Amino acid sequence: MGVLYNCSKGTAGKELNMENEMSKADLIAMLVSIREVARTNGETHTVEHIEKILEEVRK
Repeated sequence: MGVLYNCSKGTAGKELNMENEMSKADLIAMLVSIREVARTNGETHTVEHIEKILEEVRK
């Protein structure tokens, strides 16, 4: 099962917007999980990198 995230401009329709939001939420959840594993393993560089990605995704 993959993550579908449609970033194209000009897309219309409530159903498509909700699909994008769910996909974005899935992406954020996955990144948070990876960040927590990295934090547990003491991988500070990875944690910092994922936090930067999360900042961009959440915009």
